[in-house]
Amino acid sequence: MLPKNNKARLLAISIAIVYFLFNVYAINSFLEVEKSRQRYDIWIVDLFAVETEKFATYFFIIATISAVLAIILGFFIEVESVSTGLILGGLILLIYSSARYWWFASSKARVIILAVALCLLVGIGYKMFGKKKSKKAIKQ
Repeated sequence: MLPKNNKARLLAISIAIVYFLFNVYAINSFLEVEKSRQRYDIWIVDLFAVETEKFATYFFIIATISAVLAIILGFFIEVESVSTGLILGGLILLIYSSARYWWFASSKARVIILAVALCLLVGIGYKMFGKKKSKKAIKQ
């Protein structure tokens, strides 16, 4: 369910952004696998700099697990703004980690990534927007 008022929407967006940034910086800080890139003074460049294939693979795996857990947790939390924030943050992290790994992925891995993303999006759409009521239920 999407938050109804502006304060709840702002909280959901804030949770999503902080969740995403927390994961990116935590993984970059603690994952010590063949980091061969240099650090830039501009943080936005650091977010999109391409690193080694091994680092991108491990980053993708860790971020995907974290994103899927956030999305699943978001399904079970009843507070709309927190639920939406976790789901949105998980989606952003999933898209970001897939984009970083995309250049190193094989064609089969790309198909699997897209299939998982499609299933998650359909599940999220179903949860967020609910079942459509049948015409019989509306008439009664």
